Amino acid sequence: MQLRHAARTDAGKTRDHNEDSYGVEVGGERAAAGALFVVCDGIGGFASGEVASDLAVKTTIAHFYSSDNADARAALIAAFEASNQVVWEQGSGKMGTTGVAALFRDDAVTIVNAGDCRAYLIRNGQPRQITRDHSFVAEQVAAGMLTEAQARESSYRNIITRAIGHRPEIEVDTFREPLLKDDIVVLCSDGLHGQVDASEIALAVSRVPLEDACARLIKLANDRGGPDNITIVAVLVAELTFKTQRNAQTNSSPTAEFAPAAVATQPVEHRTQKLQSAYGLSPASDRRRGDRRAPRAAVVQPQIQPNQAGKPLRWLLLYVATALLLAAVIFGAYYYLVIAGGGASELPVAAPPPTLTPTGGGTPTPLSATATLVPPAASAAP
Repeated sequence: MQLRHAARTDAGKTRDHNEDSYGVEVGGERAAAGALFVVCDGIGGFASGEVASDLAVKTTIAHFYSSDNADARAALIAAFEASNQVVWEQGSGKMGTTGVAALFRDDAVTIVNAGDCRAYLIRNGQPRQITRDHSFVAEQVAAGMLTEAQARESSYRNIITRAIGHRPEIEVDTFREPLLKDDIVVLCSDGLHGQVDASEIALAVSRVPLEDACARLIKLANDRGGPDNITIVAVLVAELTFKTQRNAQTNSSPTAEFAPAAVATQPVEHRTQKLQSAYGLSPASDRRRGDRRAPRAAVVQPQIQPNQAGKPLRWLLLYVATALLLAAVIFGAYYYLVIAGGGASELPVAAPPPTLTPTGGGTPTPLSATATLVPPAASAAP
C-alpha cells in the first residue's frame, strides 16, 4: 500500500504554548509492520500537558514496533496501554493527554483512540467520523439529552471522560476499516474539529494537495478564534497492496496472519466485488482502465419462473370480481330499502274539494277554491 501524507500543528490564537504532539512512522525497516500515525492533545487543565502528549506519542510508536504480536489490533492496544503507564508513573495522575493512532497495513486501517481526538475517513469527498469522542457532552448527545449544536456551545464540552495517564489503567476504542484507492484518513485534535466542520475538512483535503489543505484548515480554525492548539495529520491511499491483476499473474494472496478475513478465505476478485457492493465504487483495476461499468459477474438478470408469470393477472381478476360483488351488494341494499321497501312512499293525494248539496235535492255543486259561502237572506217578517 502506497501512502502520501501531510501533518501540521499550531498553538492557536489564545494559548501561549502548544500542548499537541504528533508522530509519523512510515517506510524504512518498520514498513513491514505498517505505517503508524499518532496525534495527542495534552489536557490543558493538568500540569505539563505538552510533556504528557510527547511521551504518549513516542511511547506508542516505540512500543508498537518493538512488539512481536502479529495481531495489529492487539499490538496497538498494548502500545496505548504502555503509554498510559509511562505517563501515569511520571505524572502520578497529574498529567494527561488524549490521543488517536492509525495503523495502515494490508489495505486497511486500524484505529485506536482515547479522549476527543478524532479520526475521519474521507471517501469520494464525503466525510465519516470513525472514532467516538470520550467526553461528557458526547455521552449526553448519545443519550439524546443534547443536540450536536447544543454540545458545541455547552460549557462542559471540554470535560474528558477518558485520557492517557489520567488513571493507572485505560480503556480504549478500536476500529478497523477496509480502504479503497484515493481514500483519505484525517487525524486531528479538538482544536480543529471544534472550529471546522467535517464537511469543510473533507472539501479541503479532497480539492487541494494535502500540505496546502492542512495549512488552510489550520488558518480557518484560527480565523474562527483559534481557542485551542490545532493539529492535523492527513493520509492519502495512493495505491493498494493487493491488486487483482498482480494476484492473477502470480497466483498469490495475502497471508492469513495479516489479511482481512474476507481475503484469507476468498479470491481477490471476490474481495473486490464485496468492496464494490459495500461502498458503491468500481474496483481499483476497473478505475485504472477507465472502465466505469460494473463487472459482468455482478450483473445478474432476474429469472421469472413459469408458475409466477400469471400471478399479476390472477390478482387483477380477483380485484375486479370483488369490486363487482361489492357494487351488486350495495345496489341491492339500496333497491330494497329505498325503492321496493317503501322508501319511495306514495305521494299524498289532495282531498277532493267540498261540495254544496241543495236542501231540496239536485246535483251537488262543487266549490271552487275561491268560492265564498253567503248565508241565506233572512225571511221577511209575517
